[in-house]
Amino acid sequence: AATITAPVGGVFHVSGTAAISTINVPYTGFVGSITIIPDAAFSLDATGNIFESYTATVGKVINLTYDGVKWYRA
Repeated sequence: AATITAPVGGVFHVSGTAAISTINVPYTGFVGSITIIPDAAFSLDATGNIFESYTATVGKVINLTYDGVKWYRA
């Protein structure tokens, strides 16, 4: 999906292959980090609230930090 929502707790799997351009925060006022575990190859696209494009590798963890505006890769 082009948009996903990070869960409270911040660690989750992504199994789809569609490009993700927006990651919704788990709750209003959230700033902090999440960990995505890719179960399939997908890409992060910088057209939404993601700072830079990135292609996921299955099993290679992606850590992202949200500053209130954009998600940045750690």
